[in-house]
Amino acid sequence: MCGISGYFNGIGAVKKVFQVLLNQQDRGTDATGIAYLSNKRIHIIKKAVSPQKFQETVDNINDEDVYVAIGHNRHATSNTSEKHLDEESHPFFSEDRSFALVHNGTVLHEDIIRKLLQIKDNHNFSSKVDSEVYVHILEDILKTEPSRIKAIEKLYKLINGNMLILFSDGELIGIPSIAFIVAQEKDTILIASGEESIIPLLGNRFQLATPKTGTKPKAISIKLKDDDKLDVIFYGDWEINELELPKGFIAAIIAECDFCGDTNVYCEKYQYSKDVIKNRCIKCFKKKVIKLPEV
Repeated sequence: MCGISGYFNGIGAVKKVFQVLLNQQDRGTDATGIAYLSNKRIHIIKKAVSPQKFQETVDNINDEDVYVAIGHNRHATSNTSEKHLDEESHPFFSEDRSFALVHNGTVLHEDIIRKLLQIKDNHNFSSKVDSEVYVHILEDILKTEPSRIKAIEKLYKLINGNMLILFSDGELIGIPSIAFIVAQEKDTILIASGEESIIPLLGNRFQLATPKTGTKPKAISIKLKDDDKLDVIFYGDWEINELELPKGFIAAIIAECDFCGDTNVYCEKYQYSKDVIKNRCIKCFKKKVIKLPEV
């Protein structure tokens, strides 16, 4: 299990993505990495360390002009004997550096696919991580398929898991499976592997999108139009909900409410007593419930 994150159309994208990685470090601490666009070039920072130990690397990045970035928490499942090497971390560059990719999932028959790509098309790999084969597969598809979305549709049929791809022209494309959340707050997009990773970073009014189950190809394309307005297109079946939280309610987690027992609801961290914090849902917040039910 790994984690992915993305941020689009706001300042300080590197630090925003990093905050999501910190929030979801339960999904992986073997390595941390971020790809971002600056001065029309993709840059990658990555190390085989936990998000907490990656803090200093992020602090050294001036991201005031960076509006788009993608990130990855790694929990190593392939080439685990070399997981201590930085090059085994996500994201991965395409060979021409026209895009960078992060992936959460596994690759079946990765060794055979890798050999075919090396022998047939002379692809050069930068790591032994299974996910990197998708970089080279996408490169080959794009050589013969001029439509980026059609290329992604072909890739969708081959992959297992979630993927984020950052292109050097600024387009961000996501390919979802499960554990893929898209939040839009005004003209800003946040993507994560779980709602609890991004809700604390949002205000009280936002849109949440999750992929529906089924085999139909799904993707999201995020880019800026010529007038710099946000252009978001959902492909395939998604569930999209508008959410407005009560004023003063700061959602921190999706959990069971300790006061009413409702499950899978947005909860705030309520200071029940000096040393005790409880989960309180929107319904109980509105009713001003402050006492736990009697056992």
